[in-house]
Amino acid sequence: MDPTTSGRFRVHDRRPRPDIEEDPGVDGTDPDAADAPEEFVLVELPEGPVDPTAPDAEEQFDPLYATAEGYEGELAERVASLEPGYVVDATLAWTDGSA
Repeated sequence: MDPTTSGRFRVHDRRPRPDIEEDPGVDGTDPDAADAPEEFVLVELPEGPVDPTAPDAEEQFDPLYATAEGYEGELAERVASLEPGYVVDATLAWTDGSA
């Protein structure tokens, strides 16, 4: 069974995931980014206000990455129409166990 999370998410961007384990190129860009698939950068919207002084406040807004390609039919059309700023109700699943 794949791990999942459900909720409301704001779309922030659509771009390749940055490689945080390797050093960026001399100009600050990731040299492998051109070959990487595009993903949606999502932030889960909390159900209520977040106290900025709470110990886990920063974690509330950690980005999640969701594949932007490989969908079929009506879902493919809806995913293709997503733009930064949109809010979506979704269930995200990780098939590689990286959740």
